[in-house]
Amino acid sequence: MKETSLRIKILRAVLDIGERTLEKLPGADRITFRNYRFESDRIPAAFDGFRFVVLADVHARLFGTKNARLIRAVRSCRPEIILGVGDWIRTDYSGHDAAILRELVSEISGIAPLYTILGNHEGRADHKDELIRDFTDLGVRILQDENISLGREGSGETITLTGLYPSYENSFYGSLRESGIGPRIREEYRKVMQELPKERPFQIVLSHRPELFELYSELGMDLVFSGHAHGGLMKLPGERRLLAPDQGLLPAYTHGAYRKGRTTMVVSQGLGGPRIAIRPEIIVGELKRKEH
Repeated sequence: MKETSLRIKILRAVLDIGERTLEKLPGADRITFRNYRFESDRIPAAFDGFRFVVLADVHARLFGTKNARLIRAVRSCRPEIILGVGDWIRTDYSGHDAAILRELVSEISGIAPLYTILGNHEGRADHKDELIRDFTDLGVRILQDENISLGREGSGETITLTGLYPSYENSFYGSLRESGIGPRIREEYRKVMQELPKERPFQIVLSHRPELFELYSELGMDLVFSGHAHGGLMKLPGERRLLAPDQGLLPAYTHGAYRKGRTTMVVSQGLGGPRIAIRPEIIVGELKRKEH
């Protein structure tokens, strides 16, 4: 991994202190649920009523002793699977934060199978390989630019789960536009989509970065879950948000559902990360077959 500059190290330290301070504000640790029902005639009949939860940007945050409240919240949703969209860590996978995540992942993967991608924080972490090893040992499936089929017992029907994580996520810091790697991401994601059968099954996509929504739509993805924006840091009048990583001021994609063509992207406000008056969030999703 490239050596991290002193400027970036200082920036990360300041953000980490700010994040931990904001977490102490009254009510900042109260988890909210955002429920979505996704209807499509492409959803197989066997998956009508399929229920799952999405966790984003955990950033090794604690919700009660040993994360008891977060674990209880996930269990209360009765998911068939749990999906993670990256940034499990704050700055690195080590020490107290690593212990928090091992315990959390061990518990929630016992509730339902856990599938996750990695985020930009994992991409630049010195101990990423240790995280991958520990999560895998705990039964977690980490998807890195790959498609897998999900079935429902006894049905014979499947949907596709795609996890997008560019192989060079750790090679830049800052916006995709400034880094100049946008075209490389376009080509890499296009190759992942080309691996699907010609008659594509309904597809759920995990991709950390919401700023790539136009690309997800261009590639014809059905349902995409992202995080990274932390809800836009702070609410403004008219449902606008102040700031998001790699989108800058007044960002376009921070929370909720966005639709274009056949593609729906849902951006989670996430659980950790800096935020002002934006509640931590668990997404609860349900698939509904829409008849012709």
